[in-house]
Amino acid sequence: MYAIPKGVQITAIENTSGKHIIIQAQSEKYEQLAYFKALLKSKGVLTPSSVVSSEATKEGNIVKIVIEGELP
Repeated sequence: MYAIPKGVQITAIENTSGKHIIIQAQSEKYEQLAYFKALLKSKGVLTPSSVVSSEATKEGNIVKIVIEGELP
């Protein structure tokens, strides 16, 4: 198990097909979300070539992103 970077909050996880995962996450800093996405790829949590993310949106001081990918 891997630690979620400090400041990143996962707001939802959906398993759409047994292997396809959709993660909704938020933070006060975009950099923390980018680091979280990089960890999912580099630690093999999701297959690196399958990982994509939405464009970040900002609501007040909260940045939100959706990350999708396939489990190995």
